[in-house]
Amino acid sequence: MEKLEGALQDYKIYLNLKPETLQRSSIEKMISLLESIAEEAARAKALAEAKKSCGRG
Repeated sequence: MEKLEGALQDYKIYLNLKPETLQRSSIEKMISLLESIAEEAARAKALAEAKKSCGRG
C-alpha cells in the first residue's frame, strides 16, 4: 500500500511540475486507476478488520 501511495504522489507531483506534458492524459488515467485500487484496498482492509473484531476472521 505504501508503494501505491508513493506512486500516486509522484504522478501528482510530476503533473504539478509539468502541467503541459504530452503524457498528461495517460498520467491522469493512471492516477485514477491507482486511486481506485487504493480505495478498494482500504475497503478490503476495513472489512477484514471488522470481521476480525467481531470474531469472524
